Amino acid sequence: MIVQVEDAEKWIVHIKKFVNAFSWLQDSFVLDFYVDNHWSKLPKSWQEFLPTLTPNDIADLIDLQKNASFKTVPPLGLLAFKATVSVLSLSRTYDQRKLQRKYIKNQTEVHPEFRKLFHRHVKLKKRTEVVNTANILSGLCTETGSTHVYDIGAGLGHLSRYLSYGCNVETTCVDKVQCFGQSATKFDRELESFLIKKRITGASAPSHVCLTLELNKHEQYFEHLSHQFGFTGLHACGNLSSVIIHNFVNSPAKFLVSVGCCYMKMDGNGFPLSAAAKRHDLSFTYEALEVACHANEQYCERLRNGQVRKLMTHSYRAALETILVKKGIRRAGLRGVPNIETLEFQDYATAALSRVPELNVENSELTTPYINECVKDWFKVVIFYSLRLLSANIIETAVLIDRSLFVKEQAPNSNVEILPIFDPNIGPRNLAILCVK
Repeated sequence: MIVQVEDAEKWIVHIKKFVNAFSWLQDSFVLDFYVDNHWSKLPKSWQEFLPTLTPNDIADLIDLQKNASFKTVPPLGLLAFKATVSVLSLSRTYDQRKLQRKYIKNQTEVHPEFRKLFHRHVKLKKRTEVVNTANILSGLCTETGSTHVYDIGAGLGHLSRYLSYGCNVETTCVDKVQCFGQSATKFDRELESFLIKKRITGASAPSHVCLTLELNKHEQYFEHLSHQFGFTGLHACGNLSSVIIHNFVNSPAKFLVSVGCCYMKMDGNGFPLSAAAKRHDLSFTYEALEVACHANEQYCERLRNGQVRKLMTHSYRAALETILVKKGIRRAGLRGVPNIETLEFQDYATAALSRVPELNVENSELTTPYINECVKDWFKVVIFYSLRLLSANIIETAVLIDRSLFVKEQAPNSNVEILPIFDPNIGPRNLAILCVK
């Protein structure tokens, strides 16, 4: 989507109305499903209809790319809910041809030996994200006459390394954590040694800078650079994406590629950014921003491919919460339990509580009639969580539109677009803000 101020502000107004109408859904942690009786918050007609659906039906219901058909007619309100989410959500459908046509016109041919070593350190999900982002950045360097990319929040430097060695783009890793830079430099040396051994030349290692960037405080480091450059933040966590955007509009940077994550870690300084969103008092709870970090594409796959019983973890954890609440404990961090579909609730609870031995839970508390009823109703928890995932699309859309509007407000002549840059089934946070001044 190419961002235009007037249209984007209208979008925010509509999202605000939706959020007000369905706050009971977005603001409900599935962990509290039984404690707060979330099922009772659904309209009566939804309560009657939804349990008649199969896991495949639920997947079709929350899949915005699918026009679902059911054996019985769904409540009109439920259909309207999905239609509204579809209209107000940014498309997450990855179109590789469109992306290549617009942003990756001259894809760099990466040496196979480099690719082999790169794959050794980087998992498939991260590889896909890194390669697509690097190719876009390389294309934007060519388009804007830039020679350098600053990778902010670079971590272990996988993106910077691919840009430097794979795309021949000068790159600087920027991170406030010194140990990340040290680990990244170690990987650089290993790769450099490997390339020399293979007699592969023509690229230089990324440089590393330890900087702490802050909101509303623009880093002077970028003000006096002699070269043309751009910024990127690949899955920059919480406020960091907002910090990068602030520095972009207040620096000579020519372009920006921003992919956010961990929206629930933002505070009032990180969201909202734009005057338009502030004018309409757009805000979200921690719970709403947390669910926006999840993706319904992968959840749909689990519902469709016979893995639905693995989703019993939601019900088991929510049932255990009812016991913990009686002991004055809420939302405790418990141990993750694998292969939950093979376990009875008592076995799950024992394993989950093993990291907090001071919690004294008797076996009799795990087998009460109430707990048995909770476990029996496990699919209702899956249904409720699925509806939350559907609404999550709108929350993420609002955050990204707000950030894009801020850029347009501060740099009116900039071109701003929000685009899926990888397959959401591989990388759930696949929407990028691409800006060119």
